[in-house]
Amino acid sequence: TQFYKAEVLEVTGKGTFTRGGPQSAPSHPWRAIFDGKTLNCLLEQGKGAWRVENGALTNVLGMNLSAQTTEVFGNGEVRFRFEQDTADWIFFAVRQGAEGKLTVEWDKLTLAKMAGKPHELIFTCVGEDVSALLDGQPVVLEGKGKPVKGRLQFNCSKGYVRVTAIEFRELAPQPAAAVDDAFVREVTALPPDQQVERVVAKLKELN
Repeated sequence: TQFYKAEVLEVTGKGTFTRGGPQSAPSHPWRAIFDGKTLNCLLEQGKGAWRVENGALTNVLGMNLSAQTTEVFGNGEVRFRFEQDTADWIFFAVRQGAEGKLTVEWDKLTLAKMAGKPHELIFTCVGEDVSALLDGQPVVLEGKGKPVKGRLQFNCSKGYVRVTAIEFRELAPQPAAAVDDAFVREVTALPPDQQVERVVAKLKELN
């Protein structure tokens, strides 16, 4: 049995408890940053180095300019879906700006193994902590500074990358803090007037 600070916790005059069970927090929906049709999500429309082809953002060969989003992102999850064709180098970054950025990148050898298949890269950003998963597996992040917000950025060298989706969602609320059965036994052993005082003190700790 657990008490949850986001739920009902009441001590009546008779020293009895009313409590609700744990509730899982629903995930926020993904919001599309790239609309699949235009370059509107990119700073300066991609500066001529990017185009939309068959619903995907694709780099223009010979134009080695990184794409940057117009929108700035802080805490949340960022999802890139992409495919590539034996490029020499590709990177995706979050929180790019004057304070630095956090980057996942791959060299030619690694990209050769990834070629011809769709991939999903998800960044999770919480405060100064950032992690990333490629197709559900952790990947190494290269960090520059400790930015807490910034633009999304990506690029490809000597080959093609097709970015089919760029999405963002806010983080789901964290589960409420709880107290365990030991606390329940402790409180129920107290006189009714002291129960109220003890529960109020515990609520202050949890909040």
